[in-house]
Amino acid sequence: MPIGLTFYEMTEDVESVYANGTYFPVRDLTAEQRRRFTGPQHWKTTKELPSGRLCLQAYYPSSSRVKWFKRWQETPVSELLDVPKMVAALEASVPELTEQIETARIQEQGQRRLWEEQQRQWREERERERQQKAHQAAQQELIAAIAAWDQARKVEAYFEDVLRAAEHMEAGERDTLFDRVTQARAMVSGPSALEALLRWKSPSERL
Repeated sequence: MPIGLTFYEMTEDVESVYANGTYFPVRDLTAEQRRRFTGPQHWKTTKELPSGRLCLQAYYPSSSRVKWFKRWQETPVSELLDVPKMVAALEASVPELTEQIETARIQEQGQRRLWEEQQRQWREERERERQQKAHQAAQQELIAAIAAWDQARKVEAYFEDVLRAAEHMEAGERDTLFDRVTQARAMVSGPSALEALLRWKSPSERL
């Protein structure tokens, strides 16, 4: 059973008085200082200061979830290190500590399962969004291709109507018109409906 040990100096609340930009413990003042450090400019408060006494703390170092600890504090009337008593207290704490470790392990497992489930849901949501975006992009591109094909049919129908009307024109004017139609077709020509469909990507091809 791993046990961590921390050895530190304790603090204590000490009545202090403010004077000359700092705080002085009242208990350490001389009679003259007590007389001088009075009035509204010398206020009293409680400050946390080193006590000069030591504390030994035992704790479980392997998991922050386990809040178990034991403390032995030095007091003005007792010494700190009663080693046999400390060892007996640690040995007696093993059942309690073992129970807390098992409780922490169960909690960690539960949180891990919760985290894994959240990650699974997040991945599924991301995949749904990806599929939805692919479907929308494919749909928009296909609609645009159909609209372009419909516009191309209208343009071609216009040229064909012009050429039919040109059959009744004089040869010189007809030749001029044919030349204009050729140039105009070159300006508005684009990929055929078949070529556009071949370049189009289905939703599954976009994933």
